Amino acid sequence: LEIGANSAPELIVRATAGSGGLLAGAGLETLTEIDSSVKGLLGSVPTSNSDGSLWASESGKVVTLTGIKGATISANSSNSVNGYGDVFSGGAIGGSGSVDEHSIKAVTLASTGDNVTLVAGNLQINAAGFVGKVNSSDSETNIDATTGGVAAAAGGEASLTMELDTQAAIGNDNDITVNVIGWQGDNQSLGQLTVTSFNRFDIDYLANFSTGGALAGAGISLDVFTTGNYRALATLGSGSSAVSEGRTRFAANGGGEIDAKVNSEIYGIGTIGVYLTEVTVNPDNQVNIYGDLTSVRDVQLFAGLDENLYYDDYIIQAQLDSFAGSAIPIDALDAKAKLEADNQVIVHAGAHVLTSGSAFLWADKLGLGDMLAKAKSNSWIAAVAAGADMVKEESSSEGEGTVTIDGIVETGYNRARKIAFDLTLDSENEVLTNSNGDFVITTTQYVGKDDAGNWQEYTGDDQPFGYSYSTTAVETELFDDRQSAMASLAGALSDYAVTFYTDQIAQIEMELLD
Repeated sequence: LEIGANSAPELIVRATAGSGGLLAGAGLETLTEIDSSVKGLLGSVPTSNSDGSLWASESGKVVTLTGIKGATISANSSNSVNGYGDVFSGGAIGGSGSVDEHSIKAVTLASTGDNVTLVAGNLQINAAGFVGKVNSSDSETNIDATTGGVAAAAGGEASLTMELDTQAAIGNDNDITVNVIGWQGDNQSLGQLTVTSFNRFDIDYLANFSTGGALAGAGISLDVFTTGNYRALATLGSGSSAVSEGRTRFAANGGGEIDAKVNSEIYGIGTIGVYLTEVTVNPDNQVNIYGDLTSVRDVQLFAGLDENLYYDDYIIQAQLDSFAGSAIPIDALDAKAKLEADNQVIVHAGAHVLTSGSAFLWADKLGLGDMLAKAKSNSWIAAVAAGADMVKEESSSEGEGTVTIDGIVETGYNRARKIAFDLTLDSENEVLTNSNGDFVITTTQYVGKDDAGNWQEYTGDDQPFGYSYSTTAVETELFDDRQSAMASLAGALSDYAVTFYTDQIAQIEMELLD
């Protein structure tokens, strides 16, 4: 069973503006906005639904899958934007301005509904959110502004905001069973339960400004940032029970790359340049367990890390490169790149996590990223003087990782296994054999013990582990001793001898059976 919801909007805006004359000014705006909702759901039926859907209400929804592939529920939101603006102004007094703004808000949900009963060989629930703003080459500009005149000024404002609310979940009051199907066949299901959410971005931002005049100035800001609701969640809902015979994984992760850069050139007798490039990313990754989770194999609950202890991969660059060709250059530059991740794994009060294997609850506390913030200012005086630069930068990456257990996490659950092979006896207490002369064997499997330490017999259709056996006659010294004692018993002449050899034979047979 495959349920998938996918959305891939792409918005691209291009604009050109220009002016000339004694007094000249030109300005333009390139704006995009995406507000999307993408949901892939199994067993979610509105109570007001009147179109004859499969389930008439929010209760009693049952799905049973007998195939080895099981069920996959996915939701993917891929959001692409870009803007290209080219503005020119030339005159005795000239000015140009450019605004480029992009806003992306996306809610992405892959989930089972409430009150769902599901039996399957595998269950995967995956939600992914993405923001893309990719230029075709490193030299392609998003803002290109040029101004010339006796007095000239150029101004620009560029920004991109991201709000990705991405959730993968098992709903409330679910009863989920993920079995190994076809365990003795050539093809079998793995019996795995996987619930993952992931946010990613790939962003290029390049702005070029050029201003020339006796008096020239430029004021430019470029911002890329996430909002307070930028998050990836993986959740087991309240009142739900999920049982898996394979590995169980709940994971919330993110990653991405941002390259934001402003280039500016100002020429004149006196120049003033004020520049800001700032990139701030605050990912929030959470794994929340509200219900009961039981796994025959390992349980993995990851936030900001994967099973190999690899951190989420972030590359963030914020750069300014300014050249002031003037006798009196005044520059104020600030480049900032900041990553601050919050990773949480929470087993809430009343939740119970049981595993026959190991339990891994990992939350990245470092928030590492490949960070670069560089602000570089050159004047013609500095260029003549061996190219001395004024460099300012402020970059940081940090994280907070928290694992909170208000419920119960228990390992070793039903780890003990036992199999018994018993001979089948007839009414005269003799061992039965089949037509081939092999002993008839009865097997019983046991999984786990109760609170009193008693083995619990497994009565399911699919046995917990496979086995094979054969029977063959093996003569040992004890067998020879029994044959000798049997012969001596047959020739015994006294009651004492009969009793002695009878006891000997019984003792030898007990040792043979052991």
